Amino acid sequence: MIRGQSSKLEVKPGLVRTKIEYLGPEDETATGKNFLRSFRVDVDVAEGASIENLALNNLFDSSQAFLALRDVSWGDALTVVSQPEKGVVGNEARLDLGLKSWKGQAGVDGSYIVDFFVPNLDGDGKWTADPIIGTAGVSKFSVQASGSWNDSATSKVEFSSVPATHLLEEQVIAVQQSVKTVSDVNVKGLGPSDVLEYTIDFQVSDYASIAEFALKTSVPNGQRLLSDEPVAFTIAGVKGYSNNLVNKSVSGLSLQTSGKDTGALDYQFSVWLERRNPWWSHSAGVGRSSHWSNYLSHCRARQF
Repeated sequence: MIRGQSSKLEVKPGLVRTKIEYLGPEDETATGKNFLRSFRVDVDVAEGASIENLALNNLFDSSQAFLALRDVSWGDALTVVSQPEKGVVGNEARLDLGLKSWKGQAGVDGSYIVDFFVPNLDGDGKWTADPIIGTAGVSKFSVQASGSWNDSATSKVEFSSVPATHLLEEQVIAVQQSVKTVSDVNVKGLGPSDVLEYTIDFQVSDYASIAEFALKTSVPNGQRLLSDEPVAFTIAGVKGYSNNLVNKSVSGLSLQTSGKDTGALDYQFSVWLERRNPWWSHSAGVGRSSHWSNYLSHCRARQF
């Protein structure tokens, strides 16, 4: 008889479970008030469980500046017990919410969204993401539920849930790459002759000025770039203090391919940006800068 290796799965049952979803790009953000970010919190109460005085404690990192609570599914039944000062970072910044009573339903029982941004300095006066040497930071947002379980068989039982946490990368330059199928020859998924389109998005911190900027990427083995589909660079939007922009230009965009059945996609371009006010003239975390939301698009490859 052949016996395989045993495995264990640890299950921690609980009365209330919280889940955090980051509503931004790839668990990262560029720093600055122009980059509004959000967390969605889902609350799941055990079906049939009667909970009293449900408390939801939202703890922000010292580099996350709370802005607003919105889209509360419970409406006015969910009360704000205390909240941080809006737009200001601090140590142990908490948003405390309360629900007088609730009986667990099937599925997610309630949800809400909190808005925030990452300024230049944290609560200790340190760079969140250093615009001089380009180092990134990491911040944590957590949610914990507590309350009383009204168990008629015994009595009220006080409980605290396992905290849900989310780690967020704070970047001087945040970059994301995505791909979609624009010509699906094979209905059962990716296959020969399908055409894919790669897109690169990037965001530049409010507190950084760029002299030259290069992005490089490659398409996977088994794909080849289409020679009749040129690489396009587009500035999608410049918002905020755009009058502080003296000049901007893009140059040096090139495309290189190699191999018969493989393509090496090499984006090389420069972005020159000059501002009338240098980044260190910013105050109170609100930069007199532009909000760059740029992307490379229409980089297409065919699967072989």
